[in-house]
Amino acid sequence: MLHQLDQSKKIIMEHYDRESNIYDATRFVENAWYRRINEEAFNILRKYLKGKTVLELGCGTGWFIIFCAKKGFHCTAIDISPQMIERAKKNISRSGVDPRLIRLIQGDVEDPSLYEEESYDDVICIKSFAFFPNPVKVVRNVYLFEYFMCLCCMFVY
Repeated sequence: MLHQLDQSKKIIMEHYDRESNIYDATRFVENAWYRRINEEAFNILRKYLKGKTVLELGCGTGWFIIFCAKKGFHCTAIDISPQMIERAKKNISRSGVDPRLIRLIQGDVEDPSLYEEESYDDVICIKSFAFFPNPVKVVRNVYLFEYFMCLCCMFVY
């Protein structure tokens, strides 16, 4: 799956692998503003989520899916960066949320095979849609597998 990444995806993956060690400190743990953004994003999105299963595309270190899981959602989250997925596992463990509510996948959101295993009520993408090399392909995958609710929220930071 990831062995066929094109150069732009490798650059993105390598960047976020390097950022994984400081990502939370600069955006969540020591930054109340970012924590508040995630809380507000969840509060806004909650009005539109139509079910109890959520797929997050580009989950980073997992903070948004932790918010969702704490509210009782069953979450699957995909990120291209192995280091971000590792950081997400640690954050989930420290959060006190039931780990059975969250499934993490290290993979390319453009890979249609990632969408075949399960069905989801909602698909969300927080702050990462602009970094997908081929966002149209991602939207086609979401539509192809009948996840009609794709909410993409981007925040300037």
